[in-house]
Amino acid sequence: MFVAAAEIFAAGGTVCIEMERQKFVSILAEPVVGKCEIVADESGNVRWRVFSPFESLLIVNGRGAFRFEKISGQWRKLESGFAEKVRKIAAEIAAVARGEIPESYAVRRNGKTVVLVPKSSATARFVKSIRIELDGRGNIPRSIEFEEPNGDKTVLKTTAAAENPQNAQAAFDESDFLGFEKK
Repeated sequence: MFVAAAEIFAAGGTVCIEMERQKFVSILAEPVVGKCEIVADESGNVRWRVFSPFESLLIVNGRGAFRFEKISGQWRKLESGFAEKVRKIAAEIAAVARGEIPESYAVRRNGKTVVLVPKSSATARFVKSIRIELDGRGNIPRSIEFEEPNGDKTVLKTTAAAENPQNAQAAFDESDFLGFEKK
C-alpha cells in the first residue's frame, strides 16, 4: 500500500499536499474550516502551514520542532513545551508513510485505509486515533482524520498534491521559515 510513497522517499523525494482543514469541536455547532499545506520528506522532516482561519507554521526537522504564528500581521516564534513529543509523532507518521510500522502505534489496514492507534498512554492523552484514506496509487492521502480522546476531531482533505516540489529543502529550514514560499 505504501509502495509508491516508499519509492518517492527512497529516491530522496518530498511530497507537498494542499488540504482543506475542518476542526470539529464539541462546543461549536459548525466545524472551523480552513486551508493548510503539509510537506514531508524521507528523513521525517515535516512542514505544516495553516493559512486560514488563522496563520501558523510548524516545522519539524532533525534540530527539533519549531512553531510560528502570525499575530497582528507579524510572524512570531512560539515556545513549545511539547516540541520533542511533536517531533516524535511526526517522525512516526513519516515512518508509516515509508511503509514502516512504528512500535508505539497499533496499525490496522483495510484496502486504502490505514488506522493508527497509539499504544503509549502519554500519546493517547492527545490522539485517540489517526485514520488515513489513501488515493488510488496508495501514496498520497485523500484524507487524514485525527480523533482526540474528548471526541473532537480534525479532518484534512487533499485538494492538490505534488511530488518533489521546487525549492523543497527550504521547506524545513526554521531559520528562514518563509524561504520555501519564495519558489
